[in-house]
Order: sequence, then C-alpha cells, then structure tokens
Amino acid sequence: MPFWSGPKRAPDAITFDVNDELTLMFIISCANLIAYNLGLEQQLNSEVVKKIAQQIPSKPYIPKTIKFETPE
Repeated sequence: MPFWSGPKRAPDAITFDVNDELTLMFIISCANLIAYNLGLEQQLNSEVVKKIAQQIPSKPYIPKTIKFETPE
C-alpha cells in the first residue's frame, strides 16, 4: 500500500512570495544563522533582504518520482 494513501496526504509545494511576512522572516532567520556560524556580518533589515530576494530567480518545484523495489 502506498505511503501517501488513505488519511495521509502528500504535502503540496508552495510558491515563493517575498511579500509574505512569514516567508521573509524565515529567510532572514536562516541566512543570519548561517552568517553567524561563518563569522559573516548579519543582515537584520528586512527591506534590504526583500530587495535581494526579489533579484534571485526561483525555479518551480518539480517532484521526482522514485520507485523502490520491495520484497513481496
């Protein structure tokens, strides 16, 4: 029986929206954690991060299909 069946539902991919405050705060938090660990300057200004994020093209998510051989 497939894992994503019955009451279980596979997650859906969301589209990137730099104007969504929760998405922007997630990006700022992750980037600052990485910057801190690498000894780089952190960026806390959300407007600067928003401008940088708008310049980076995002690719649409295309899920891979993986088949596993399992014993019967």
